[in-house]
Amino acid sequence: MRARLAALSGDRRGVTLIELLVAGVIFAIVAVAIGSFYVSTQRAFDYGSAQAFAQRQGTLLQEEIQRRLQRAVDFSVTRCGSGTATAFVRYNLPDGTLWCLHQDQKTGDPYPQLYVCSLNAGVVLVTGGIACDTGSAVSLTAQSQNLNDMARRLSTTLRVANTTFLAVSTMNGSSMAGRALDVRFDLYDGAMLSLYPASYTGMRFGFSTTLRN
Repeated sequence: MRARLAALSGDRRGVTLIELLVAGVIFAIVAVAIGSFYVSTQRAFDYGSAQAFAQRQGTLLQEEIQRRLQRAVDFSVTRCGSGTATAFVRYNLPDGTLWCLHQDQKTGDPYPQLYVCSLNAGVVLVTGGIACDTGSAVSLTAQSQNLNDMARRLSTTLRVANTTFLAVSTMNGSSMAGRALDVRFDLYDGAMLSLYPASYTGMRFGFSTTLRN
């Protein structure tokens, strides 16, 4: 008995290098699996948050544009705002003032935005049309985003693309022909683009409105 106890007490080899390597490999595999799960979960959460954010902001933007155009007594899909605007519509309000909705990427804008401005000074653009009155241009996109807590949390920037203003001149003989305006735009989100840079094309929003009688 004493001999066996002596043998056991003398076995002080500890952990071998191979055992350490095996343990390290197992730990690395587990760590990678946990990390991958966390990343995929966070990605799915960001995707859902960005989707909800873009949907909400697009709806607010659509409602704001519709609210402005529903007050119009006349409109014209002709150049206005600035020489770099890629989509535009001029409209008159009952008080006689002239306004312009346009998609533009002005100096300092990282991405295209939807702007509204007054045109009452009548300054003519070199490219044709009427320029915004000095200091009157307001980004509707940035205005709605600045009021949103999720935008600040996601640190994302909305961008607008493919805006169209189309005067509906024929409506199958309807008496409303020529008095309706179709508005469409895509809303892009920075978080969504970073998640799916190759496939994400933004959310499409649109509506039609009829001029006041």
